[in-house]
Amino acid sequence: MEFITSERSKTLLVFEGFKFSFQKLLKGDVERWICCTKSCKCSVKLINGNGTFKSCPKFYFQVFTLLGLKNNVYIPLVFLLLPGKTKSIYKQAFQHVKSQCSSLVGKEFYPSEVFADFELAIHGAIQDVWSDVIRRGCRFHLGQSWWRKIQTSGCTFRFSMRGLR
Repeated sequence: MEFITSERSKTLLVFEGFKFSFQKLLKGDVERWICCTKSCKCSVKLINGNGTFKSCPKFYFQVFTLLGLKNNVYIPLVFLLLPGKTKSIYKQAFQHVKSQCSSLVGKEFYPSEVFADFELAIHGAIQDVWSDVIRRGCRFHLGQSWWRKIQTSGCTFRFSMRGLR
């Protein structure tokens, strides 16, 4: 999924080879995007913000999801209800996943590469549990971080569609 700018300076979402244009904002910061191909009736909904924090049950801080890539499709493997965002909580959760995988499936859960947001606690826990795994930062979260920095520095107009004309 990526964003591009059309010839008419509109922001388009490219997803699985199709181009979508923004239609409207729905309840709960959900965006509705419609396919640009005239005969296509497809639409995509994007949930913005910290959805994993909003949909978390009482007494927990977040729903943490581990995804696996199979045949170029990301598949949810594990959903974890976590009480916080500390290195020790993430480490305990990852160790629990490893032990459960070993006891239930009889195979060791040892990823070769992990993509995560830029929380030091997550990266530290990954390093402790899987010492030689390749850790990478998520581009989506990098973009979010840059946009927050642009907003706090007062440069929002320069990076908006109106400011790029």
